[in-house]
Amino acid sequence: MEKEFPTLPFNVTKATQSTSSYPDVYYIILDGYAGEETLKKIHGFDNSYFLNSLNKKGFYIASNSRSNYLTTVLSLPSSLNMIYLDFLSENPGKESVDRTIPYLMMKQHSLGQNLQKLGYEYIHFASVWNPTGKNSYADVTYGLSQLGEFSYLFLWSTPLRFFLPSRDISTFLYTFDKIPSIAEQNNPTFLFAHITLPHPPYMFDKDGNELSHPPFEPKQWAEIEKYVDQLEYLNKMVIELIDEILINSDEEPIIIIQGDHGTEIVPGWTKNPNKDRIDERSFILNAYYFPSNNENRYGILYDNISPVNTFRIIFNEYFGQEYPLLSDNTYFSDHTTSSNNFAISLYDFILVYEHGKYVGPFLIKEEINNKTFDSNFSSILSPLPNMFVN
Repeated sequence: MEKEFPTLPFNVTKATQSTSSYPDVYYIILDGYAGEETLKKIHGFDNSYFLNSLNKKGFYIASNSRSNYLTTVLSLPSSLNMIYLDFLSENPGKESVDRTIPYLMMKQHSLGQNLQKLGYEYIHFASVWNPTGKNSYADVTYGLSQLGEFSYLFLWSTPLRFFLPSRDISTFLYTFDKIPSIAEQNNPTFLFAHITLPHPPYMFDKDGNELSHPPFEPKQWAEIEKYVDQLEYLNKMVIELIDEILINSDEEPIIIIQGDHGTEIVPGWTKNPNKDRIDERSFILNAYYFPSNNENRYGILYDNISPVNTFRIIFNEYFGQEYPLLSDNTYFSDHTTSSNNFAISLYDFILVYEHGKYVGPFLIKEEINNKTFDSNFSSILSPLPNMFVN
């Protein structure tokens, strides 16, 4: 099947190392993990203990990193393919609700396919969110048996909800339990895992006790104490996971721990955007572990690097490519959903930060609220809305 989106060229012959010498690559997305500034300013939480722990283990923390887009359905297609998504404004169009192309970009992404060309085994850990669920393009998909999103929501609306296992909790625990064993494999491995925490719903307290929770609703972002508690537990799990990966690895791996966007404590803020809300939503955790035998280990990184450049740098440094670095931009678009659960102007991109510098201005409330919405869904190719991850 011919790809419906642009891709970067990949020169296999320039990757001059033997396959056996390639480092394992771990790309772990922590959904909705806000940056240090947001956690202090908005949530009143000092995350320095966790960040210092990463530093002591040899990680580089990009302290001023922002996401390129403000919602998962845009952030992950961009970072997994190392490109911006301007073309979506033309096809399918600024006010289209069709998510076919970004969904495909999260399955058939350049990152996984390029590493497969070098002999990597692509191991995919399925999340509870359909676009990063089972991936037929991966060599192996690990994950628990899952109900579809519509089925799960339907059952939750019935008395059967009292008998439903928490697929979110089960998937999270399974993923963290299974990942360390991947490091014991002999062949070079690329592992991608989309962890849907600390994003609500809130499944854990700070000690890891499981909580009864309803399906995700945007208003849950405003429950600041629960967000921080879940983040604190996640921090502990991430540190333990990193320790196990490093212990089990014969050669030092590449590990990327990255948020895809921040938080949004004001529901519906995209209808009246301002700099504070965009800052809250765009600042992210962005942590890098490169093998220590690289003389220029972190000289190629900088504090406001954004996800679109993450693997451009890695492919240049470790796999002989010559990709130019892009300006580290952040784009606003209205990702909040209508009553039909589809964002009205998801692809109407507005540049708000250019290489880490605010460039504003933003659309005013009246201009956004006057946008019309075509409720005729007969032409939609991707029927699953973004119910669980925003």
